[in-house]
Amino acid sequence: MVLAIPRGGAEVGYQVAKFLKSDFSVLVSRKLPIPENPEAGFGAIAEDGSIYFNENASSWIPKEIQEETILKQKNEDLKVISI
Repeated sequence: MVLAIPRGGAEVGYQVAKFLKSDFSVLVSRKLPIPENPEAGFGAIAEDGSIYFNENASSWIPKEIQEETILKQKNEDLKVISI
């Protein structure tokens, strides 16, 4: 099985799965952006709600900010679903 992450990875993953004649699936996740630098992230949240933290990046971000960011990213998913 080939798993891919959207924004570039899905297209590549599809082609790889097609070439290998294997199953293909997409893993939808959202970056947890660093407030001062939203292009960088301190972790990610998957569509099933599981969360990954980059220990180096998240260690210096206050827990309150982390929780606020996680809630904001979860609410973004709800906006997309409700359209």
